[in-house]
Amino acid sequence: MIRSFADKQREKAKIYEANQKILAEKAEQLRIQRENERWEAERVAEQERLNVILQEEAYRKEQKYLQEKAKQDAITRRRIEEWEAAQEDRLAKVELGKRIIAEGHISELERYVARSKQKTKPRKKKSIHEGMPMNAASTWQLTWKSFSTHPKIIDLPMSEKVRLYKLAERQQADKLNYYATMGDVMGSASGSTD
Repeated sequence: MIRSFADKQREKAKIYEANQKILAEKAEQLRIQRENERWEAERVAEQERLNVILQEEAYRKEQKYLQEKAKQDAITRRRIEEWEAAQEDRLAKVELGKRIIAEGHISELERYVARSKQKTKPRKKKSIHEGMPMNAASTWQLTWKSFSTHPKIIDLPMSEKVRLYKLAERQQADKLNYYATMGDVMGSASGSTD
């Protein structure tokens, strides 16, 4: 069978069209492949750039950490040195205290020996008011000066001061008379029982 020229041309056109289609698909695949390669290259470049940034950040963090650690180490060393110096001071104070106590015991012993060698002095007789507080009632003498400067009297008017002074004089005299007569009464009472 002989085919016509038109059939042959149509057949060639179909083959040509199929080849063109295949070539277009190959070109499209090649374009997609190149685009994927370009995207992959961009992704790798971006990843490398990110890795560089992360490495720089990690390096900065490490340097900052090392600086902080060096600061903390310096502070710790200073505190340890201060503590050791304080400990040495405490030990020195303890040693000084021991030495002072030892010297104190020696000087106390020397004073004791010196006192024991001295002759004992006769004791002075004590007065009846010795050892009493300075303003005790039994040691107080009623005088105008002591009476007028008393804290309860000092702010009163002069006429009231004079009246209270005269009253206090009478009471003082009565008190002295009472004790004087009391001794007589006690003496006569004890004498009558004999």
